[in-house]
Amino acid sequence: LKRNIAYVAVRWGPDTAPIGVVRSALWMTQVEQEQTRGYQRLLLVLLGSLAFSTLLGYVAARRVAAPLAKISDAAEEIAGGALSIRVPVAGDPETRQLAMAVNVLTDSLQGKISALEDERRGLARLLDGIPDGVVALDAEGGVVRINRTAKTLLGVADREAVGKTPLELLRHPGLHALVDAAVTRGEVAVGELRLREPEARTVSAGVVPVDSGAVVLLHDVTRLRRLEASRREMVANVGHELRTPLASILGYVETLLADPHLESAEHRRFLEVVQRNARRLERLVNDLSSLARLEAPETNFT
Repeated sequence: LKRNIAYVAVRWGPDTAPIGVVRSALWMTQVEQEQTRGYQRLLLVLLGSLAFSTLLGYVAARRVAAPLAKISDAAEEIAGGALSIRVPVAGDPETRQLAMAVNVLTDSLQGKISALEDERRGLARLLDGIPDGVVALDAEGGVVRINRTAKTLLGVADREAVGKTPLELLRHPGLHALVDAAVTRGEVAVGELRLREPEARTVSAGVVPVDSGAVVLLHDVTRLRRLEASRREMVANVGHELRTPLASILGYVETLLADPHLESAEHRRFLEVVQRNARRLERLVNDLSSLARLEAPETNFT
């Protein structure tokens, strides 16, 4: 019949001697219709459950993802240097705990950076207060820090100095040789440089090698060298000034000793010459004593 039919057959009669079999048949159309309606209801229930679960998952994901997205955006801004940003504490307990942890980490990072900035400013003030020039070099030989005195001695600005090598900073082979010797041998190298720019100066330079590079110390000895030159010139002049009266005194004294029978007038004239030159020597000695007192550090001119 090409149709689904349900059959049932039951034996009729005693078990030992059945009389026959009773058979019944039923078309499956109604059953199939009920089964189809059942499938449709089940499909609707499944689709509704899927839609509800999708909507519920979307809402839950939005509730979880939105705070996480804010935390992620804030973390990117904090990594870029915006340490004043704080993550809003919202969402589920885990998200709130993560937001609080990020805020605590940011506060700690901001505190450490502020401490480092204070330390850096203090170090800069300390270096600028040093009367000698200080230039810090990294392992590649580039300038990482330079104080005010060194910039004045070398005639450079801070922006022009950082990152450059000593040879680029100051075209002086002596300074480059000192840095190279100190770094190569790992020992302190000391020398004296005669600079032409920005003005004629004599600078005593010392290079101290350190683990991260080297430190160049510069001391302006221009005034000291000028004083030494003046002192040498003064000593030469004083020697010349002393030589003439001494020679005169010695000559006249030797004459007096060699000829004790000189006439009274000549004898007196010789003694007057000796006296005059002796007083001249006395004046020179007094001038030297006065100069020594003026150069003494405890001298008060007020």
